[in-house]
Amino acid sequence: MGGAELTLLETIGLPTQGSVFTGQGLWKSASNWSEGIPTDGSNAIVNGSAEVNENIGSSNADNPSRIFVGDNATGSLRVTGGTLSGAHSGNNAGLFVGRGPSGMGEILIEPGAALRSQGGGMVVQLGDESGGRGDIVVGGELFNYKFFRILNGTLTMLSTGSNRSFNSTDTSTIGSQGTLAFHIDGDQVGSLLRSNASGLNLVIDPGAHLEVQLSGSVNESDSWVLMDYTTLSGTFAEGTRFTNAQGHTFELDYGSGDNDLLTVTLVTLNPDAAEPTLSLKPSPDGWVLDYTGQLVSSTEVQGDYQPVPGASSPYLLTPGEPQRFYRAVR
Repeated sequence: MGGAELTLLETIGLPTQGSVFTGQGLWKSASNWSEGIPTDGSNAIVNGSAEVNENIGSSNADNPSRIFVGDNATGSLRVTGGTLSGAHSGNNAGLFVGRGPSGMGEILIEPGAALRSQGGGMVVQLGDESGGRGDIVVGGELFNYKFFRILNGTLTMLSTGSNRSFNSTDTSTIGSQGTLAFHIDGDQVGSLLRSNASGLNLVIDPGAHLEVQLSGSVNESDSWVLMDYTTLSGTFAEGTRFTNAQGHTFELDYGSGDNDLLTVTLVTLNPDAAEPTLSLKPSPDGWVLDYTGQLVSSTEVQGDYQPVPGASSPYLLTPGEPQRFYRAVR
């Protein structure tokens, strides 16, 4: 697997007209939308903090064609419930996170929930060539049936996350400003998996990055499958051997490039990397965070994380609280 030059697909002139969500609230709160709740086949633009806590429509086909999160503005979409919501249509449709020079978008899919990009020619796109940045954190399931583009941003697969629906010959790309991240907990990893013999065809720019974070019970020589692909071209900037931010050293096996696996193996375990843990589970009163270390939070995925005053594990998140993102640190 040698280095590969990546020519990004041309920027598609996507329409920006549509109903715009501003402020904070539930997706089905009509007062947050400029032209009412988006209907089947429409454009939905989230330039506020929206939460999907149930299915948008009655079926996976009853969804907007395009969902923009952070269209020349800052936007976030948190998916806490439902498994049929997302975008559904055809070419030039899908999920677009962080669009335009001032676009900053983020999507969080919580455990038990799902978000879809479903239909022929549909994409999941993070950032764009004009400076827009997009981040997606997958703790539940991302139904990314066709292909993705990580142009400027990070796709983070948590250990509870799933992204296993690739079924198309369309080419996915990770550009020079793109990062693919995996948070592995013991033997649990949110791998990217194809669902048939032709899905997941990926081109990696030499400047693209791979991040791996470990928690739970792990040992030297442990291996994890990060990807089951049909074709793979290029390598990450980390090459075939790298040391992560925790001080662990890994070897990366890209496979043959044809109907194979991308696998990471822990070569040297840093004994001083007492990595904090963080897990999320439902409770009758909301959601509960179980963690070790110190709990910090921010209003944005890539924001300024500060300690949560008076927090102790387990920490209860109650419905109606302002949307925040949480991490456990040393």
